[in-house]
Amino acid sequence: MNLPVGSQRLTVGVRDAAGNETRMELTYQVSGAALSLVNYPNPVKSGNPLRLKYVLDQGASEGKIMVFDAAGEVVYFNELQSNQLAPGFEHLVEWDGKDLMGNPLPRGVYFALLSVETAEGTQKARHKIAVR
Repeated sequence: MNLPVGSQRLTVGVRDAAGNETRMELTYQVSGAALSLVNYPNPVKSGNPLRLKYVLDQGASEGKIMVFDAAGEVVYFNELQSNQLAPGFEHLVEWDGKDLMGNPLPRGVYFALLSVETAEGTQKARHKIAVR
């Protein structure tokens, strides 16, 4: 179910067999900023390719995926194309598992960052990648 961005209200009513009834109302905010980012396989074997999968809840004008090592150095960078920014679809980015110099990543923990520009501003999703 896709709810519109903004304030939403949910009302739940319950009635028991004796006819007793109660209602509860919940008000909440829906943000268009929801992003998800995962990779598989995880963990990945050093030197093996992997896939970064993401879903955008709203359209974006530009985006990028970066992967950082534990020291904060960028080891992977991908500028997303317009066909990779459509909302509501699973997008896949295939990565050979090598750093910017073409070397297989050594064992360790890496951090992926998906950053997109939307009508609401910059939205980000983060994900941890284990290389064994």
